[in-house]
Amino acid sequence: MNSLLAKIEISSNEVKLIRKKGSTIPFGYKDAEHHEGFYEPVATELEALDETVQYIKNKALSLRDGCDYLYHKTDRKISPAGLMKLINKRYK
Repeated sequence: MNSLLAKIEISSNEVKLIRKKGSTIPFGYKDAEHHEGFYEPVATELEALDETVQYIKNKALSLRDGCDYLYHKTDRKISPAGLMKLINKRYK
């Protein structure tokens, strides 16, 4: 088992869990119900994040407006600096 990533087979859908590294839950993830010490993805939040990143890259939204858009769509807050860090890390 990879120390940073575990793959669990659930009814023929592969769910990628990520190991907890701190107390902050990453945007697009929630605590895994059946696997202590891991986070599981939230599909609706990740889809909203993908959509928002495309708007930001196309310069249709600023980072601050992107944060507001994500809050409106997912009801989870993220700072402009946190969103920029996530974009640089995940969408290079």
